[in-house]
Amino acid sequence: MKYDKAVQMLRTIAERCDLVSQLWDEDEESPLLEAYAFGAVLEGPDEVEQVGVALVLDAPPGELTWCARPVAFSGLPHLLDLEQASVDWCWRPAVWPVTNHAILRPLRIWSHKGVEALALGALADRRAESLRLPAPDQEVAQEHAAYELEESLAHVRRVTESYWEPGWRRDNRGYGSVHPEQQLWRAVRGFLDLRDASNQERDAAAAV
Repeated sequence: MKYDKAVQMLRTIAERCDLVSQLWDEDEESPLLEAYAFGAVLEGPDEVEQVGVALVLDAPPGELTWCARPVAFSGLPHLLDLEQASVDWCWRPAVWPVTNHAILRPLRIWSHKGVEALALGALADRRAESLRLPAPDQEVAQEHAAYELEESLAHVRRVTESYWEPGWRRDNRGYGSVHPEQQLWRAVRGFLDLRDASNQERDAAAAV
């Protein structure tokens, strides 16, 4: 995918976030708070395979562990046009840092205040470096990574313990491809991804 097309895709997603966030009633607040671009597109290459998008939700972190797709939000990806091969997206809970081992110095493209036109314009011009989030303190990042790994393991245990319960299986069927099997696979995948990242960080530190 050409770079210009990738930036336009991010702009469209940001605009959709703005529209979708207005669907809630006046006495309710939208759970969708922010959207960030991450990955190779931020480096300004001529072509990219995918655009990375991290969406911040006002939801309990235990429901939004790495790779999790809670059924309560199963309709949002369709509304935001995320379910396409060229978009690598994930949820992040508002009480956690948006950054992790995969989301490095992301660029905010939307917030509840509206589309981040300045950031998207800078990205289109390949000069968004100064607008990206700063790298987190290494010690703080390591502490959070360990905590997030524990939360992910707890999520795996909850899913495996409930997997054959009729009520859980019924409640975990949602819009599109949300099924109990996918919920279990994503729980395990998220944990293994975080564990592998933790092991790589440990090995790199030991090699110094």
